Amino acid sequence: MDTRKRQQTAVDPTVASALVIDDNHKLSTMARYNLRSCGLDFLGSREPGAIVSTLRSLSPTLIVLCVRASVHRNVGHCLRIRQSFDGPLLVVGHIPSDEYESQLLNSGADCVLENTSTDRVFKAHVAALLRRCVRRPPSPETPGGRDDVHPRDRLVISPDSRQVTIDGKCIALTVAEFDLLSILASRRGKVVSRDELCKTLLRREYDGLDRCIDLRMSRLRKKLE
Repeated sequence: MDTRKRQQTAVDPTVASALVIDDNHKLSTMARYNLRSCGLDFLGSREPGAIVSTLRSLSPTLIVLCVRASVHRNVGHCLRIRQSFDGPLLVVGHIPSDEYESQLLNSGADCVLENTSTDRVFKAHVAALLRRCVRRPPSPETPGGRDDVHPRDRLVISPDSRQVTIDGKCIALTVAEFDLLSILASRRGKVVSRDELCKTLLRREYDGLDRCIDLRMSRLRKKLE
């Protein structure tokens, strides 16, 4: 990655965190520098073999996967990350062909960036990914951003502050979990399909195998119990 340009790209002021999966030490070093200069809370870097155990203890907003030129190896990394993580995934490395890039995207990557990209371009991609997951407008089902109150279970959803309380107690939710809860609450009493949730939250069709929604639902249910 070209380090000649050090121009900083603004990121949403909401504190977001980033984790680097290090399968290419040189690229990982550049990624760490750029993530810190974007103002993110850097959670460190881990080797690919530690993906599963790391995501059991950490909840990053964004993951940057720095890869070598091995198609099957890197597709496997993406698939393992997607087993435990449903946030934005940026892959950085040497991309020799469109076919290779498409395989990474079909395996769970949200963005694939060539390793010759400048720091400025890297930061712009990070900012774009975070805009999609950190800042969302109030749900149209709660006009004017009014609180969505469910008296029976004393659940209060506040779209403007993006806070959720139960019996007055604040429940700490990730952005992804809050968006899922908002959709489910707005359709209370109705069946919401995985396909609809994938299209609305992940902006892609449900392929019958994607477990991102299931993982998000499981974590949300545990927090609300």
